[in-house]
Amino acid sequence: MSGIPSMGPATRNLNQVTTYWAPTTRNAYNEWTYAPPILTYARWAEDSRTVTNMRGDEITYNSLVLLRIDVVEEGYLALGDYVSGSNYAPNPNDGVTPAHQVKAFHTAADLRNMEKERRAYCG
Repeated sequence: MSGIPSMGPATRNLNQVTTYWAPTTRNAYNEWTYAPPILTYARWAEDSRTVTNMRGDEITYNSLVLLRIDVVEEGYLALGDYVSGSNYAPNPNDGVTPAHQVKAFHTAADLRNMEKERRAYCG
């Protein structure tokens, strides 16, 4: 997969195939439209805690996802390949795709500032 940074301590164990849909614009009904899905690698953990998003709101999430790419709030993540084959899903809100909305996204640099740890909190 192109665009994946080199593997260091923060990304070494991210080996679960994950699909990401980035929000692009809002339609006439004020609903998000999404870019075509892309594949990346991640590590999923089922967890339930409270974090603060970029707007300062406290949110409760159900899944913590460690990622190799930056994502944005309001986007969707799904465990598995929904980009090609019979599982193709152009829209994460189709009611069939088990996609989770990104409620908050945080990054932190490692001690040597060589790599970033990327965390998406999904609800």
